[in-house]
Amino acid sequence: NMKYGMVNKALPEGNFFNISNGSPFRISSYFQDKMEYEGFIPILGLVIDYINPNDKWYQVDSFSREFFSSNYNDANEDIFKGE
Repeated sequence: NMKYGMVNKALPEGNFFNISNGSPFRISSYFQDKMEYEGFIPILGLVIDYINPNDKWYQVDSFSREFFSSNYNDANEDIFKGE
């Protein structure tokens, strides 16, 4: 289980906490090459990141009071789950 949340003391209605049963994974790779020329030495790099939450993500409106306020109820969580 992955647990995460946010606490905002200035705007407490924006606080949230969530538990996800997915098994997220992340793959990262970094490639670097140094080329030397007369008077010029460039170092080039490439970063590749792949992140997959491996779970359904919420599809809610940015201003949804039912989701982002104290009106939120865990029993209604399936309403907000996306595909």
